Amino acid sequence: MSSNPEPPVSRDPRRLRIGYAERDAVIETLREAADQGRITTDELEERIEAADAARTYLELDPIVADLPTPPPSAQVAGQQLQPSIPAQRIPGQVPMPGQAGAPGYSAADPLVLNAGWNDQELTGDWKTVPFMRIKLSASTVHLDFTRVRNTLGRIDIEVEGAAGTGVIVVPEGWGVDVDAVAKSWGSKKSTVNRQPEPGQPAIVVTGSLGMSSLRVRHPNRWERRKLG
Repeated sequence: MSSNPEPPVSRDPRRLRIGYAERDAVIETLREAADQGRITTDELEERIEAADAARTYLELDPIVADLPTPPPSAQVAGQQLQPSIPAQRIPGQVPMPGQAGAPGYSAADPLVLNAGWNDQELTGDWKTVPFMRIKLSASTVHLDFTRVRNTLGRIDIEVEGAAGTGVIVVPEGWGVDVDAVAKSWGSKKSTVNRQPEPGQPAIVVTGSLGMSSLRVRHPNRWERRKLG
């Protein structure tokens, strides 16, 4: 009797969990379709509700199946994934300055959020650092600044993209400049002003997306509810 373990069964990558970026992209497609007269206002509202409720790529695909746009699952189609590992949450508290080995306080040693097969998110009450790097391989990095304790005037974020999704959420008044991010086959969209309001922080994003997508926005209505 062989003692070698059986190889893990691969699973459909379209069943990967989605995040804010994927839902927002579909909602934007729906709004454009409504503006073009492809769907009615009632259909728009129904489909937006369906997109908000979707949890996987397979649930998003039917929402835009009759529109001239690639299915959301196209960005992960063809990948063969191993059984999933629970998504990891990066602790909300980033190491404080002066601690040995604390990342994020020099360009040579940035704080790295690496989305391999697991989503990564940095949210809640955390202290910002001046240098960060987002590595997008296959999953989503969700970087939320809405509750941060910030004492910085500028934050530099480098993006290394392959096929994942990056989402950056900032409070009203902040500025985010994504002009230096190379898209290649990927996509980037920002609904945030490049220049911050007086006294507010500026985020400068650089790097290359490859086939990844990058979305920069303010909190949506559900996130605003959580903020109280």
